[in-house]
Amino acid sequence: MITLLTGLMASCAVYVPSMPDIARLEQKGDLELGASATIQTGIEFSAAYSPIDHLGIQLYMGGLGIDDWPMLFRGAVGYYMPFDNRTTLAFYGGLSQGYSYYDGYSSIEDYVFQSWFNTAFIEADYGWRVCDWLEMSARLAGGAMWYTADHDRYYHNPESYDHEVLQQTVPILEPTLQLRFGTEHLKINVKAGWTWMPASTQFYFPLQFGVGLSLHLPTGTRLK
Repeated sequence: MITLLTGLMASCAVYVPSMPDIARLEQKGDLELGASATIQTGIEFSAAYSPIDHLGIQLYMGGLGIDDWPMLFRGAVGYYMPFDNRTTLAFYGGLSQGYSYYDGYSSIEDYVFQSWFNTAFIEADYGWRVCDWLEMSARLAGGAMWYTADHDRYYHNPESYDHEVLQQTVPILEPTLQLRFGTEHLKINVKAGWTWMPASTQFYFPLQFGVGLSLHLPTGTRLK
């Protein structure tokens, strides 16, 4: 299984999923910051802020400044609703953009693969603050993914060169589960996500898993 996963993750992929923290915004001025290590993007950072009651803004970036890891950017704006039973329901819409690069060689050929991919999505986030030290959350995001990829092959015998441009637009569905535990404001974050793209003709690795820290900075009195 380890050998299989290693081979899959090293393969050329036209799309690499991002997995921002599922934010818990409950009032104006709430700020959440998160940093995680994931199996596909390396180090990633998430931020969520509520400038006014019920309005949330999310920002995400992953893989920045790390050689051989994809670069990812994501932003979303939405409406959140906190309830008396410590649950929160939120709806967001946004865009993401990413770039991935792979190169390698074999006895037959050397190759370079580059992909520029984008998504437009809407999502529903549900969170349950079980107590001050434990939170459970779920996200369902869906929309469209489109990409342009360059695939260059340099054959050894006989010496030749092949250049291929790949383009496609496909629907996409991405569920995410998240568990956070720790102190009231600083928690360990464990999350897992899955990507489903029907009719995609190019390989992508659908599983995403991450572990990190989340910092929640509330102000004022929580909304009811």
